[in-house]
Amino acid sequence: MNEWTSMGKKILTSFWLIYALIAVVIVVAQYQSAITVLSVLAYLTVFFALPISIGYSIWHSKLWSIGLTLILVLTQSIKAVALGSWLNTLTYFAFNPPISLAFPVGDFTSGNGYLVDPLPSLLLLLCVLVTKKP
Repeated sequence: MNEWTSMGKKILTSFWLIYALIAVVIVVAQYQSAITVLSVLAYLTVFFALPISIGYSIWHSKLWSIGLTLILVLTQSIKAVALGSWLNTLTYFAFNPPISLAFPVGDFTSGNGYLVDPLPSLLLLLCVLVTKKP
């Protein structure tokens, strides 16, 4: 293992741990508001348990970290913003990421826009580069 891969592992694992910590802080801060237990469980599963698992698997060079990161990419890269949608009200809290670089695409005045987030895709790329076998 070369020096860059080792440093990349440390940085990427640290990012995932900070990501999970921010998710817990958000849950604690939002817990007093009108959010359901189901949305808290969904949020903690996606944004705490999944990043902790990804960080652990990257630290130990497990190839399944790529699959876990892919799950996060599929759920977070592109999100439709439909006003009044039943899915939007159901997942109001559950799938808003703690760290996002999303930018709007489309017409939001009529509620037909999308949020495109390149951060999960970048993290998948870094995960592949760090966990690849020599």
